[in-house]
Amino acid sequence: MIILRDKTFSIKETREKVPKDILEKANRDGVVQQDREGRWRIINRKKGVYWNQIYSSKERGQAALAAYHANRH
Repeated sequence: MIILRDKTFSIKETREKVPKDILEKANRDGVVQQDREGRWRIINRKKGVYWNQIYSSKERGQAALAAYHANRH
């Protein structure tokens, strides 16, 4: 663990694995998909895991993904 300015961060996060059928759908239709419980999630296709955040709609998930990409550059 790293302690930085009174905040604790875990170096290794545990993320939920994406079921194979949902991962295949993400490869075809985009990375914002519903999980088995019907919650909208973003999928890291390279690692095959969900992002931790949950969104109320596909549009909100897509907006979050767009914001993430806009802030990377």
